[in-house]
Amino acid sequence: MVPKIRLIALVLLAIAQPAEAQLNFGPMPSGIEAVFDPLAAEKSCRSDAAAEVCAWLGISYLTGTGVKQDHIKANELLVLACGLSSKAGCEAYEAMEAEDLPAQRALAQNLNLAACQKKRGGGTGCFNAAQLLRIGYDLPQDLPKASALYAEGCDQGHGNSCRYLAEMAYKGMGTPVNMSLSFKSAAKGCALDVKDSCAFAIMAAQSGKVPEADDTKLALLSQIGCRNQFWALCYNAGAYALKGLPAADRKGEAASFFQLGCDGKAADSCVGAGIMARDEGDKTKAAVLFRKAPEIDPTNERAKAALQQLGG
Repeated sequence: MVPKIRLIALVLLAIAQPAEAQLNFGPMPSGIEAVFDPLAAEKSCRSDAAAEVCAWLGISYLTGTGVKQDHIKANELLVLACGLSSKAGCEAYEAMEAEDLPAQRALAQNLNLAACQKKRGGGTGCFNAAQLLRIGYDLPQDLPKASALYAEGCDQGHGNSCRYLAEMAYKGMGTPVNMSLSFKSAAKGCALDVKDSCAFAIMAAQSGKVPEADDTKLALLSQIGCRNQFWALCYNAGAYALKGLPAADRKGEAASFFQLGCDGKAADSCVGAGIMARDEGDKTKAAVLFRKAPEIDPTNERAKAALQQLGG
């Protein structure tokens, strides 16, 4: 039997920015440093949407390198760079201390919304805007608008937008409870390697209100989640593999999924690995695994019962 996943096991992500951040982004990319002029760079950033120029100009204003330090201008440029999919821009933006600057939040939100509307940055702008509206911060909380922005971000291929849309639909936050929508968006997030999105898809399917969620789909979602280190799904992946899902030639992988989960401290996976060892005649290994499970989760009665049956 594939156990249900408890919602409490999912940890909500929040926008967190450290109080003190080490700003160390390396040298400016060649070709930018040689012709670096703040006015020309800003013109290029805004007119040509040159992501790395925006990023490094923003970092310059953030650190006061070559220009007068200006955190508000740095924030504006880094949000724009991040929306244009600049990794350096996103990293620098995340490092900024912005919690106590409402003006920066409002400015960032305007740029996030613009990037979302113009479909720039693969949905990053939609996701950032939705996070600010969901959590509130210096802006009024608006869950319906946040849900709509997550949906737009998901449509643009942003995995975490899909994951949060799934949560909103699962819980009825800003949108009516909709298990089919939760499953569909979570499955997309899972395919985009957002590991806990795989779990939301399976939880939505377990509601019994998602007819399209067959065992083959759930097996694939479990395996993706397990391989992406969402250890609670490794038992599901192993159990489906024992049933020959998603394909008969994957059945032999069950032991590896159980072992992955057990190594990741998922008690049910230790039980699964122990049962396989017992059935293969290795009672010593089975006993070790059955004893490990309650060390991880003292409430795991399946392990205790299996160990008792084993005679240990």
